[in-house]
Amino acid sequence: MGDWTINRHPLLEITSYSDAGTTIVILGKFMHLVLNDWDPVRVAAHLHLARSRSRREFIQALEPMVGRFIVIDTDGKDTWIQGDASGTLSAYYSKEHQVVASHQNLLSETLGNLPLSVFGSKEWKLNNRAFAPPGLETIYRGARILTPNTELSLRTFEIRRIPLAPPETLRTDEVAEQLLHYMRLQVPYLVDVGPTVVSLTAGQDTRTTLAAIGARKNDFQYFTYALNYSTRLKYVIEDVQGTKKLADYAKLQEYSVLNINEPLKDGLLFDVLKRSSPFNSGRGVAAEYFRSFSRAKVHLRSSIAEVGVLYYRAKFGDKPSTAEYFSDILTQNRGGYTQETLLATQQYMEETGILEVDGYDPIDLYFWEIRNGSWLSNINAESDIAIDTHSLFNSRLILRLSLSQKAEDRLSMKHYHRLIQIAWPELYDVPVNGKMQSFPA
Repeated sequence: MGDWTINRHPLLEITSYSDAGTTIVILGKFMHLVLNDWDPVRVAAHLHLARSRSRREFIQALEPMVGRFIVIDTDGKDTWIQGDASGTLSAYYSKEHQVVASHQNLLSETLGNLPLSVFGSKEWKLNNRAFAPPGLETIYRGARILTPNTELSLRTFEIRRIPLAPPETLRTDEVAEQLLHYMRLQVPYLVDVGPTVVSLTAGQDTRTTLAAIGARKNDFQYFTYALNYSTRLKYVIEDVQGTKKLADYAKLQEYSVLNINEPLKDGLLFDVLKRSSPFNSGRGVAAEYFRSFSRAKVHLRSSIAEVGVLYYRAKFGDKPSTAEYFSDILTQNRGGYTQETLLATQQYMEETGILEVDGYDPIDLYFWEIRNGSWLSNINAESDIAIDTHSLFNSRLILRLSLSQKAEDRLSMKHYHRLIQIAWPELYDVPVNGKMQSFPA
């Protein structure tokens, strides 16, 4: 691609479209919701046409994309790279060496093993207890993550924020109906690219996904995993029992429980998973996926839905959007954070301009970009050895819609309740996390 060479695993799909000096390359699986099309060449041609008109139209054309992918575009003068809405197919880069890679360990190994950064040390993990390194940082010195809603210039190796259309303030019915429409459009796509397995819990997000699947429920397989060595075994048992009740009531024909009786501690599979993700989010789970999903190609998760609720405001309090507050969130209020964490968070805020995005609460963006982009992407990377991952919510269009309500309605998840009420109200005949739910007035 011009001066650049793309090296990829053969299972990672690649689509390109080039004409009149402009080239679009897409790595991964994707669908365009406005076009209702998942033919890769047609979608790439659509993006190319928008890119040939203006960068503004190109960004607008990308908003309805859903899937797990990386997009690269070039006009011969500059080349830009960006990820999907939530960065579920991750990208890491080194400005010094001018290399981009899908995994931070792959970036390090390609460059002859980079030295660990302070965020890769045992001391930092012990003193911060964070779910991921702060901001754009990684465990390696000079290696950074490309967070959602930003793009990287391969000419300068500087990042800039992608302009987001501001969310409107819509009625709950409008939000629920539009969300349901765009989520349902993805169901035939998932059947086509499958077999697809759906992970279930006894919680709210699972009901929203099932409501979208609706009448095509028998085109999917379903599972719950039981982490039987968990220190919170009581909650694991309750979740599995609640999920079984849901699966029985919804008459899900192919449902199973994956029992994981011990953590993965060593061996070849452990070494492979450690290379894929240096953060152990659940290697035993990924190993069980590898053993169990010999036929399935896609794992439909109900993650990312929490962007649409006031998750961090509700959990950590309604405070000003400062680097101190963001650092508290990163370390989950577990007793403080180090100066390195605070400085890296400040740098992230300055470089990405997170405080200056019209119409968006910075705390919503922080959850969207760091919780998903840094933490969730590592979970996906672990399970890549077995299966690809998809979320019905992973589109900038869908996430903007999920934020298009008054704060109090988002806090009560009114739009998700209403979506279920429209699509499959009987799903609330079974308790959600042990409690019966009622539809809002």
